[in-house]
Amino acid sequence: HDDGGHLVVFLDEFDSVKEFPDARDFLNLLRELVYHPDQVPMAVMAVARRPIDRIEIAAAGISSFAGVCDTMYLRPMGYEQIEAMAARAPDLPDGAVDVAWKYAAGHPLLSEVAFRRMLEYQTTDIGRVIQPELSSYYKRLERFMRGEELWEPLLKLASGPGNMVHVEHASLVRGYGLID
Repeated sequence: HDDGGHLVVFLDEFDSVKEFPDARDFLNLLRELVYHPDQVPMAVMAVARRPIDRIEIAAAGISSFAGVCDTMYLRPMGYEQIEAMAARAPDLPDGAVDVAWKYAAGHPLLSEVAFRRMLEYQTTDIGRVIQPELSSYYKRLERFMRGEELWEPLLKLASGPGNMVHVEHASLVRGYGLID
């Protein structure tokens, strides 16, 4: 603080705060630090699967930190962004971007998996080798959505108009970037 610097703190897997025995105290401390930047000039970036207000309620029965945080959801990447990702790996076979788009539809992690398999096998014919990883990812996603009580709303939204979905659930599902 004395040298004019700012502290930047990254809290990856912030969801795990709900497992802390002192979660309430920890979240209150973070809130105080954010509310009083003159004492400790800092920026905090929390990376989580869930919105911060839901994490706070699950962890400590409070939601006072969420009101001061900006929230950004990682959305699927566009085709141009997948091209830029592929450009960082000049050894990819021809057609790699189209294959990654086919299997991952812009999902950053799944696109990376597709590129990694194409590099490993030196071919774009990766359907059989990538299928177990895709299935595993989507099973974990289903477990997560069920745990958040968002699986049924996702299915209803995906099946088209005419299905009634609670506004908050619809907003959360759309926020996760799983459906447009």
